[in-house]
Amino acid sequence: ELTEEEQGASARVLVMWCDRTNAMFADGVPRKEAGGDGYAVECARRNVLWLGHSQLTIRSDNEPALVQVVERAVAALKMSGVQHVVQEGSVPYDPRPTGQLRQRCGCSRGVSERTS
Repeated sequence: ELTEEEQGASARVLVMWCDRTNAMFADGVPRKEAGGDGYAVECARRNVLWLGHSQLTIRSDNEPALVQVVERAVAALKMSGVQHVVQEGSVPYDPRPTGQLRQRCGCSRGVSERTS
């Protein structure tokens, strides 16, 4: 467990993986939550638009800050013309939804997100 000082000094990375194309994105973000300048939301939106999918499901763990990013990213994607966007959270205490992503990117702990 990190101390508050260590958490404040640590890097935050929003990781996204598309299971259809195997494309992986890793964006350094100033904070995990969607507030402030909305940079994390814009990173997620930009990554999905780059993939060009017209239908997708965004899966994430249930950490409140990440859920907020996903909710706002889904709204931003719909405003950008992606009509079929579904958000799915994970089953509490079930590591499978983010386990594949963590295995692929070598993440052992932290924020992760997967698109399909």
